[in-house]
Amino acid sequence: MKRKKISDALNQLDETYVQEAADYEKKRKRKSYRKTWISLGTVAACLCIVLGGIAIWQNYRNSSLTNPDNPVTVVHDLGAQTSESGVTIPKMEVTLSTLSLPDGMEADMIGFFIYQGRCYVELDWFEAEDDFVGEYLGTATGMIDEWTPKEGYVELAGSISGDFYSANGYDPSFLLCMKKDDGMVATYINNNGITLEKGSDLFEERLHLANRYSSVNYQTSKDWNYGLGEPVRLEDTNAEVVDAFVEALNDSDFMLLSDIPLENGNDNVYDSKEMYHLFFHMEDGMTIHLRLLEGGYVSLQGFYEVCVKMEDVPFENLIKVLSN
Repeated sequence: MKRKKISDALNQLDETYVQEAADYEKKRKRKSYRKTWISLGTVAACLCIVLGGIAIWQNYRNSSLTNPDNPVTVVHDLGAQTSESGVTIPKMEVTLSTLSLPDGMEADMIGFFIYQGRCYVELDWFEAEDDFVGEYLGTATGMIDEWTPKEGYVELAGSISGDFYSANGYDPSFLLCMKKDDGMVATYINNNGITLEKGSDLFEERLHLANRYSSVNYQTSKDWNYGLGEPVRLEDTNAEVVDAFVEALNDSDFMLLSDIPLENGNDNVYDSKEMYHLFFHMEDGMTIHLRLLEGGYVSLQGFYEVCVKMEDVPFENLIKVLSN
């Protein structure tokens, strides 16, 4: 569906239905493979309220819209830069972006909290193994909302409240978690203030991907965007192809997502080049969500300014498996 048609359809929704959808969305539990950041296509397909995002930027830059016909897709400019040591995502100040939605609606906020001067943003929900949750570190106050002035963005403040913990096996400066009463665990990542040179800096040193995943699922970009069906599990017979892909992923260099060449006047790399979503289900219960882009580019969900450029052979071999 064209973006303008989506916008027109949303504007024609009865306000009562929109509010009912909003109330339902707040109550719905996320599955582990579902994306935390809701895509515009899912909005069109389900006629659900759009979940807004946290806008994180240096020196409180103004966030911008990717397309004037699309009032809900926001570009979060973190100011990543390249250098001889790799790609650096600088430590950021945090505030909220107020989105302009149809009929004066206000967007919900993605869950986040501030700990030791870092902003941890909600990444995933899943049923973790018993030993996943580590040491108690603090309690988020949940005192931030759409009207909070920047002076309110203080230690332990956030859009959510609750006890948070370290995650066993993960660097607490990168990943923390919260336990829920129903047994689910939510993970939160700090995706800035780091320098990434090789894929292994993120996928191994921080996420420990190789040799620790129990299964791999995939979904086409179209199905993911429009909420069509469920991800499909890769057969175990493809293990060698997947292992070669992960090895090449770790050996690949990081680059800015904005440096990926676009054709035909496209201004959004995900619209023009995204092919598949890959979900590595880890032995500890967590899911590592990769986005595969035409040309051998791979990005991690939650890191929106950087990607790696892979060698052609291991990337294309995996694409052949997924397309068949």
